[in-house]
Amino acid sequence: MDLYSDVECWKGLFILHSSFAVAVSFVFVIICLVAAIALFETKESVNDVCAKVTSRPDFAVLIVKIVVLYEYGFFYQPENHWFLILSTFLMSLIIYKGFRDNWPYYSDYMNRLMSLVTGLFLWGNFVLIIVKLLEHSEFDGGL
Repeated sequence: MDLYSDVECWKGLFILHSSFAVAVSFVFVIICLVAAIALFETKESVNDVCAKVTSRPDFAVLIVKIVVLYEYGFFYQPENHWFLILSTFLMSLIIYKGFRDNWPYYSDYMNRLMSLVTGLFLWGNFVLIIVKLLEHSEFDGGL
């Protein structure tokens, strides 16, 4: 906290403010998740590329985004880097398999697009594991 050096985290009034903010964010997240899964409307229109068979993979993506947000918010210290990287990789693998195996859209284009997007997320996390493994090597880039 170089910007606000006089503020001490998790002491005094900061505890009340941050606890309230975390509690309200949890309530907001729960409302959004319930709305995402309960207000799902299947549209079987051939012309609508966003028409879905199921909303479960999208729900899983929302869960992963929320978990990653809280993980990186609360556990981003050097001793937790392996935990963060491996948990993010496992969650990206789960959502990739969710889109790859379930094909939640009626449109093949949207199924391939979402498989590509989640595959890129998985690939980025795989590269992050490789980078963490080679963190202390004397590699200066290039092939």
